[in-house]
Amino acid sequence: MPDRDLVVIGGSLGALEAVTNLLAGLSADLPAALLIVVTPARARDFEIFDRAGPLPAVPAVEGDLLRPGRVYVAGPDRHLLVGPDNRVRLSAAAHYNRLRPAIDPLLLSAARWAGPRTVGVPMSGVFDDGIAGLAALGMQGGLIAVQDPEEAAYPDLTCPAQRCGCARTRWVRLLPWPRLCRDC
Repeated sequence: MPDRDLVVIGGSLGALEAVTNLLAGLSADLPAALLIVVTPARARDFEIFDRAGPLPAVPAVEGDLLRPGRVYVAGPDRHLLVGPDNRVRLSAAAHYNRLRPAIDPLLLSAARWAGPRTVGVPMSGVFDDGIAGLAALGMQGGLIAVQDPEEAAYPDLTCPAQRCGCARTRWVRLLPWPRLCRDC
């Protein structure tokens, strides 16, 4: 994955299964860290993701250095963020779009601190949590890889190109998922 060492994934309804399927198809030597927010977050979501594929999944912990080949999963009641020092940041800031964790804070922090190094992946979900973050990520040179709306249980988040109107975003529909980081 040329110059892209961070993958941020977000979704809500239907996303647990979609993310599990995505992780199952990734390579064990993936040269990127993955950060995942699935709302509503449960304390044991990381266990599901850890069993899904070859990459180890761990609950996100404040201050952890982001390492390639590792999956960091948001737990309940804290926003998962990318810090300026390439570390996990957790925040008890106000709910965003009525949620904590929410997808937008993760995408917005990735846009700010890792923009062009980042691939943003909106998965199955409803409403518009994640749309502002995708627009910001695109404006900072990030790449957006969209789950096929035909395969999403709830396609609200997988059709962001029409909704965010970000002309500078490079949108890529990538399937099958194992190609996600090989082709970016």
